[in-house]
Amino acid sequence: MVDPCEVAPRPPSPGTARTVAVHVGFACAYTLAVVVGRGTRLPGSTLALVWPAAAVAFVWLAQVWRDRRAVAAVTAAVAVLSGLLNTVTGTGPALGAVFGLANGAQAFVSCAVTHRLQTRAGTQPWRLRVPADLSALVVGSTAGAAAATCIGPLALLLLDGVPWTQSAGAWLLRNAASTFVFAALALRLGDRGLARTTPGPGRPEVLAAVVVVAAAYTVVFAQPQHLPVAFTLLPASMWIALRFRTTATAGHVLVVGVWVVTLTMAGRGPFSVGTPVTRVLLAQGFVTVVALASLVLALIRDDRLVLVAGLRRAQEESEAQAALLQTVFESTGDALSVFDARGTALLLNPAAAALFPYLAAGAPMERWSGQVQVRRPDGRPWETADLPVARALRGETVEPTDMLVRTAGAAEGLLSVGAHPLPASTGEHWAGGAVVAARDVTAERAAVARLAASERRFRAAFDTAPVGMMVVGLAGAEAAQILQVNATLCEFTGFAAWELLQLDVHALTHPDDRADCVSAFAPFLSGDVTQARQEKRYQHADGRTRWGLMSATMLTEAGWGGATGTGDEPYLLCLIEDVTARKAAERLLRHQALHDSLTGLPNRVLLRDRLTHALAAARREPAQVGVLFIDLDGFKAVNDAAGHAAGDELLQQVADRFSTCLRPEDTLARCGGDEFAVVCPDLVLSGRGQEETVLQAIADRLRECLATPFALTAGTYSVGASVGTTWARPVAGRDDADVAEAALAVADEAMYAAKRRGRVRPVPSRG
Repeated sequence: MVDPCEVAPRPPSPGTARTVAVHVGFACAYTLAVVVGRGTRLPGSTLALVWPAAAVAFVWLAQVWRDRRAVAAVTAAVAVLSGLLNTVTGTGPALGAVFGLANGAQAFVSCAVTHRLQTRAGTQPWRLRVPADLSALVVGSTAGAAAATCIGPLALLLLDGVPWTQSAGAWLLRNAASTFVFAALALRLGDRGLARTTPGPGRPEVLAAVVVVAAAYTVVFAQPQHLPVAFTLLPASMWIALRFRTTATAGHVLVVGVWVVTLTMAGRGPFSVGTPVTRVLLAQGFVTVVALASLVLALIRDDRLVLVAGLRRAQEESEAQAALLQTVFESTGDALSVFDARGTALLLNPAAAALFPYLAAGAPMERWSGQVQVRRPDGRPWETADLPVARALRGETVEPTDMLVRTAGAAEGLLSVGAHPLPASTGEHWAGGAVVAARDVTAERAAVARLAASERRFRAAFDTAPVGMMVVGLAGAEAAQILQVNATLCEFTGFAAWELLQLDVHALTHPDDRADCVSAFAPFLSGDVTQARQEKRYQHADGRTRWGLMSATMLTEAGWGGATGTGDEPYLLCLIEDVTARKAAERLLRHQALHDSLTGLPNRVLLRDRLTHALAAARREPAQVGVLFIDLDGFKAVNDAAGHAAGDELLQQVADRFSTCLRPEDTLARCGGDEFAVVCPDLVLSGRGQEETVLQAIADRLRECLATPFALTAGTYSVGASVGTTWARPVAGRDDADVAEAALAVADEAMYAAKRRGRVRPVPSRG
């Protein structure tokens, strides 16, 4: 099934509708022009004396000249319309068809020749702006009329017996004049890009011109006189051509042409002699002369005005450029001076006058060269013939060169001097003079030297610094990329310099800390942070963990004398101090502060901290925390019998045995001497009355692990243990640390009670 939307005709586009309307309008205008022209036939004749249709056909065809199909269609339309209208108005079918062919040929030839001549002359086609356009229009109109003359008059001879010479002359003049006069105005009116070349006369002059021209042409052509006074009208038409715009001149030619031909056909004016054909031919010839003279004069006037306007603009631009050049010459910071071929100073800008006070305009080289001493930067003298100005006077171009200059009463300064041969105004490369540009670079070169020395010092400090240093990019593709490292950083990380330059800064960080490193680096990228200091872990090339104190500062290339770039990109200078040994010492100190040095077990401080944390956990999730205090029985006897070394060895073995009897989450601590304590968090009670049973079971395991005698270096010995137990529970409104301390005291008291009862059975607290 076909969708009706697919076969429905599309409405014409606005451009298509406009094109159709234009062609319909031209067809109507052509029809009207043919009817008007056919109305000028003499009685008993088929030949019209005036043919405005030739101009309409010319303009119609010119509108579509770029489209070959449209050209063919319009040419055919002209031929068909002309043939039909001629037939209808009395020529007969045969003669009408021939006249149609002649008119179509005339339109095509006129347009082709005009377009060709305008294109060859380099002017824009279908315009009437310069004399070359007028020449193309006249030749094209004449060529088209000649083409039609070869067809129409021949048909009149063959079909009506009209002498060919008589009809050919009338046809040629009629069609050429009609095309030229009418088309000239049409081309001017259709030129939308036409610029006004004259301001135009005022209203009084316009009114005077209309009155004078109308009166003159009426007086000469409205009276039945035969005096040859038509030439007296030329001054009036020249007035129009010289004072009015070319479009107005073309309109004037058309109006007076119609007026002259009309009055002449009526038997009036100086051309009302002879036969009617002769009268009209004379009138058309007069109109052609007036049109040519007026339009040529107007277009030459326009061309001259355009040329004058162009020259005026060129003069204004030259003056503006000269003023600009003068401003640049006087305001530039460089000392500019101009010399003639003999080395005489011609021009100096203020900077040159200040830099060379001994150099004045008009001073020859012999005078000013003797007032200055010039040396090369290395101290060697500079010969006068080798000075930049002397070389430029010989036609050489001298690039800026440093030279030491000293004048009387002034300190020696370092100048950068360049010179160029003076170009000639004729376009030659060299006119014999020279232009010299100089500037004082003493301070600049000193600053560059200081900067270079500063950069060398920075490089030396960077490369030999006892701390690791690296430069990290912050912009574009270099963001987070390591750009420069020193030897200390290579030693700290275990990587070679070339290996580090392949990495980003995060790759050096310990894997567990990289996420934090990326987060800390982000504010540097956004510019929110410019400095940071942090202790962090780094991963050595061999897998070891190293600690470093990193200090990072954001700066630019100009601030650190870095590698390549514009000097505006931000960078990060990172100093990394190796603190691995300090961190290890700190860890050791912390361990020693919280652990027993003999057994390696937690001491009483760490035990109390673990018990405090267990109580805090019991507040969040109810659980039972048990505390046991242990005192070795028989330890003093071993110590007295075998010595303190044996006692220490016994304590170490007791610590090892106790550790095997406890859970990983339990804390075994040595509280001093032969006393130990245990914190058991998260104990599970199976029911009521199990509190003493659970702690007693733990105490029994501890005593049982002491049942086997201890093989010491000094011999085999046995010891027992007295154990005191208690439960530690959080107390509302009381600090967990205080509760922990109290629980340890209760367990300690229970342990002494056990000793007093026999040193074997554990004694639970009753608190």
